[in-house]
Amino acid sequence: PEMRGHKHRAREIETILNSDGVANVKANELTGSVVVLYNPAGVDHDQLLTILNQHGYYDHTRVISYDERIHRASHLAAQKVGRAIFGWAVGKAFERSGFGLLAALI
Repeated sequence: PEMRGHKHRAREIETILNSDGVANVKANELTGSVVVLYNPAGVDHDQLLTILNQHGYYDHTRVISYDERIHRASHLAAQKVGRAIFGWAVGKAFERSGFGLLAALI
């Protein structure tokens, strides 16, 4: 997140990760993502995360698992669908009459 919207930080991440065993690094300041192509025989992912941590670009305590991201997204989608259905029902009740709205609320 510290990189999102900051082009100079994205370039800094590319520079600090460009080491032996790393073939290519591409940081995207718009999405806050970093793609690293590396040879695990030369450097492993723990070493890359340590480098990012040392420079203030990675905090393992703030990492969200893929499952947690899916859970959050599905929960948000369910809320939006629920609101849309409720809004549709209220709209239908208004179409018929004020008594229909009262009946819908009861």
